[in-house]
Amino acid sequence: MNRLCKYIELYSEGTSYEKITIQPVRAKGLTAIDIFHFGWNIWKHFTVSKQDEIAIFLKKIFADHLRGVEPETIKRHLKDDELKGIVKIQENLQEHN
Repeated sequence: MNRLCKYIELYSEGTSYEKITIQPVRAKGLTAIDIFHFGWNIWKHFTVSKQDEIAIFLKKIFADHLRGVEPETIKRHLKDDELKGIVKIQENLQEHN
């Protein structure tokens, strides 16, 4: 969890993840849709990059879980089925602090 928080912090600062070594995070109990929603939520909250970048970020962070899923596919499905899964789409994370 600490690693994931650090990666989110680096993402929020606009740090290029190509400059850091990323050790993938296990997403036990989560589906791909949960990871996509997670990506949408942090992308929308921080707005430091384009959706292409958050897709690559997710692909690197959750490499084991998203093996075989192309970044373009991740990008296209970030906000799919908003009410499905454990992680729901949050239009405003500020409301959930």
